[in-house]
Formats: sequence, C-alpha cells, structure tokens
Amino acid sequence: MANKNPWLYAGLASSFPNISRAEDNKTRLCNPIPDPWDPPSDTPQPCKTFTKPSADSSTSTLSETPIQDASTNSVLVFRYKEKFHAIEAACPHQGYPMTRASLSDIEDFGIVLSTGITCPKHGWMFDLFTGEADTGRYKLGLYEVEVRKGEDGEEGVWVRKKERKRIG
Repeated sequence: MANKNPWLYAGLASSFPNISRAEDNKTRLCNPIPDPWDPPSDTPQPCKTFTKPSADSSTSTLSETPIQDASTNSVLVFRYKEKFHAIEAACPHQGYPMTRASLSDIEDFGIVLSTGITCPKHGWMFDLFTGEADTGRYKLGLYEVEVRKGEDGEEGVWVRKKERKRIG
C-alpha cells in the first residue's frame, strides 16, 4: 500500500537562495515576474513553485513549474532567514498567488514570536508555522520540510503535506 502522505524531493538546498529580512519588515517572497521586454537576469528567484503530484502518483520528486505558471495545485518552497518553508502556492481565501506575498516578523514588544506571510490581494496575514490567518477562519496549507544529506554530501530539500490535527 502506498504512503498516503509521502516525502517529496524539491531539489538541492543550495538551489534555494536565502531571503533576508528587509529593513522595513516587508520582505518580498519572490522577485516580480519580468515583462517580456526586460533584459534577461541571472538572479535566481528566491522561491520555487512545484506542481503537486496526483494522489495515485508514485513519483517521489516534485516537478518544478515556472512561477508565472504556478496554479492553485502548486507548492511554494523558499528559505527565509536560513529556515526552509513550504506552503500552498494559492491564498486559501480567494486563490491569489502567494508568490506575490511578503514576509514579515510577527512581534510583540520587540520580541519576534513568529513569521507571517501576507497575501497582497486583501492584506491577510498567515502564520508560517501554524497556517492560521489573522482575519477570518482560513488556514494556509503548510508542508513539513526536512533537509537531508545525500550520499554525495549534498543537502536536499524534502517536503510533505502537514497533517491537520483532529480535535476530539
């Protein structure tokens, strides 16, 4: 019987640039998608999107999708402040692309409690560790992330859908 929640390989850890906190605490998750007439850039996107495999798929590797082609059936993987995160690529409220979101620290009296990701469509913020929204009862889909050392010594990023805890 196939594992209902398998670990999926997302790529080498070295292929995910670290996103550092911006001075104004409004850090963009991904670079804006360039217009066709813009000159080509060698700067890699700090985040990557992947198409989720179908339920009956036996693949153990995620298939990378260009950010501009990411759909509601995509996983968004990135490294912020040296920690890897994987989330649903669409806002759970109205499906807006989270590739356009910004990251910020959730603070209380100067103490960083968590990290938030804000959807630019309506300004809703979701906690990156719980998925909870600051508005409404929506919950961002989260993935567990493991960094594993391979036989060649390279570190790989593996993700799997985070199980929702049942109450009662």
